[in-house]
Amino acid sequence: MLVQDVPAEVHPDPTALYEEAVRDRRAGRSEAALAKLDTVLRIRPEDTDALLNRGLSLLALDRLDEAEADFEAVLVRAPHYVDARLGLALVARRRGDAERAIMETDKALLEAPERADLTALARALRPRPAWRFDLDGSRSRLAAGLSDWNEVRVAAAHAMDERSTITGVGEWTERFDKRDLFVEGRLDRLFPWGEAYGALGGAVEADYRPTASVRVGAEVHLLPSINGTLDASAARFASGNVSSLQPGLVADLAQGRVRLLDGKSVRSAQTTHLSTAVRHQSRGVRPTD
Repeated sequence: MLVQDVPAEVHPDPTALYEEAVRDRRAGRSEAALAKLDTVLRIRPEDTDALLNRGLSLLALDRLDEAEADFEAVLVRAPHYVDARLGLALVARRRGDAERAIMETDKALLEAPERADLTALARALRPRPAWRFDLDGSRSRLAAGLSDWNEVRVAAAHAMDERSTITGVGEWTERFDKRDLFVEGRLDRLFPWGEAYGALGGAVEADYRPTASVRVGAEVHLLPSINGTLDASAARFASGNVSSLQPGLVADLAQGRVRLLDGKSVRSAQTTHLSTAVRHQSRGVRPTD
C-alpha cells in the first residue's frame, strides 16, 4: 500500500501581509497593496486598520465609490477614527464637492486640532481671507405728492480666518422728510454642523429705525442639501419694542436656494418693516483672492 503525504494548507500571516501592504501603499504600489489587503480582510474581516488602508489604496486608484464605502464602514466601527474622516474629505475633494470636503475636514479637526495635515487641507479648501465692500442705493417715488424715499447702504466684510467673518453696515434712509442713520456690526461663524451669526445695531435719535437691535441665528445641516434655520431678533423703537422668532427650512438645489418653510412668530407693540439685506448680503461671505 502506497501512502502519500498531503501538504498542509498554508495560510499567510495576516500581520506580516498587512505590514507589506502598508509599505506598498506608501511607496505608490496601490494595486499590490490592494490585493494584499483583500487577503488580510478575508482572514480578519474585523481589522479596522486594514479596512482604512484598503480605502486609501482605492482612493489612490481613483475608485472613489469603493473608497468612500470603506471609510464609512471604518467610522461605523470606530466613529472617532480621524484618518477615515480625512479619507471622506479627500474623496469629496476629488469629486469637486467642496462643501462636503470642508464639512468632513472640520469634523476631523474637532477630533485632532493639532494635526498639521488637517489644518493644511482646511486652508487649501478655502481661499485666503480678504475684504469685501458693498455700496448700493435706491430711490422710490411715491404718489399723492409725497416726498421720495431714499436709501444708501455701505457694508464692509472681512474674513478673519477660515471660519469667521465680521461685517460692519451703515444705512442712511429718508422717509417722509425724516432721516435716520442705522449702524450694525455682525459676526458670522462656520461650524461642522452649519453656521451661526450674531448682530448688534442701532440708530442715534431715530425717528423710525430701531434705537437698539439684537439679532442671532443659525443654519444647521439636517439632510444632504436640506438645512434648518432659526432667526431671532429684538428691537427697541421710539413707539415700542418688537421681537420675532423665525424657523425655516431651505434646500440647496442646482438652480439655487429654495426656502421650503418660512414660519414667523412676532410679538410687538407695533409692526415695522426691517430690511433683511444685511443677512442676505453678508451671510456666507467667503474669502476671495
